[in-house]
Amino acid sequence: MTNVLSKSNRRLTINEIVIVLLVLSACTSVFAIAGIIALLPLYALFSGQGKKLLPTNMSDYFLLTFALIAILATAFNAHPATVNGFVIRPLYLYLLSVMVLELCFDIYFFRAIITPRAFLLGCDLTVVMSILCFFVAQAQKVLRLYPDPINRPGRVASLFQNENYYAAFAVMALLCACFRFYTSQVKWQRIVCFTAIFLNFLGIWYAQSRTALVVAVASLLLYLVIDRKKSAYIIGAVILFYLIYAMFDTRVFPRFDAIRDEFSYRAGIWRVALYAFCDHFLLGGGYFSYAFAWTRHMNEGLYFALHAHELYLEILMNFGIFGAVSLFSFSAYTARRAFISVKENRALLALLSSLLFSVLLQGLMDTTILWPQTGFFLVFFFISPRVLKEVQD
Repeated sequence: MTNVLSKSNRRLTINEIVIVLLVLSACTSVFAIAGIIALLPLYALFSGQGKKLLPTNMSDYFLLTFALIAILATAFNAHPATVNGFVIRPLYLYLLSVMVLELCFDIYFFRAIITPRAFLLGCDLTVVMSILCFFVAQAQKVLRLYPDPINRPGRVASLFQNENYYAAFAVMALLCACFRFYTSQVKWQRIVCFTAIFLNFLGIWYAQSRTALVVAVASLLLYLVIDRKKSAYIIGAVILFYLIYAMFDTRVFPRFDAIRDEFSYRAGIWRVALYAFCDHFLLGGGYFSYAFAWTRHMNEGLYFALHAHELYLEILMNFGIFGAVSLFSFSAYTARRAFISVKENRALLALLSSLLFSVLLQGLMDTTILWPQTGFFLVFFFISPRVLKEVQD
């Protein structure tokens, strides 16, 4: 697979440069990735590639159906509100729903223009940028530049808006680094990848994300087991010992001692999410429906939040049964085709399996994959079975 990069001496095409810019922007700023995504259809039209914006199979229409359901649910249920000091303006929610509809066409275009070389180059850039993100987190730690020093002291977010988003990115980046470590034939690249694995684990510790730490360990072990690496058992034993030690010594990982209180807090949030789902169980309540539901149930002493802190409840609550089924149908079809494409290559199979496992497992406790920066990488790795097949070959 490394030969895809090493044997190609031609310059990057314009489409490959676009892929590179998307990867770099996803690693640096949510505003950068949102801006490039917003301009992507214009680039497609002006470059004569407008047809690549259109759906090409049945599953694509499931994704469009999901976006239209989100627009309808938001249009019917959004209203001006001030929730615990947070101002919600319907216009912003309408714009968000339209941007998600545009995102569908962006995904179709992205799938059509990505190449095997762009895929591997994107993997390498993700590894390198994750190292940069760690050093930004290190600087924030030294300078005490915390996103929320009052409610979340000591936690850093690097180039992401929230500590959990950074931790979720670090999980995907270390899995990508593991993939490139075992597939690269160049010694210095393997050294960079090994460094990235270590620094991303350290970055998760800086973010103090308990869920991400557990997910990172489990996902890395899954990768090593699928790829038949004997080191899986040694690494697993060492990390298991560390986790047990961290749970009993809060100096190692300060937030482990608050797990019981955190579950009580999350249980209250999930109860409101269930209320919101029951109120609009067919089409959902639209974007930010949790905040609207909280205003109706805050007299029960439930905790305030802007989302459900649980991926599956968040989707059901916002988009209802029909929206969830549409999104699941597209996701399942895309994942199935991706896994079929790599079934004969253990490295790629291990990468996709561990990435999907990490997203599903982390979704039990948070909605980090719905953030543009982290969501982009899920699309990047799974969206093009054609490219995965060519990389494998």
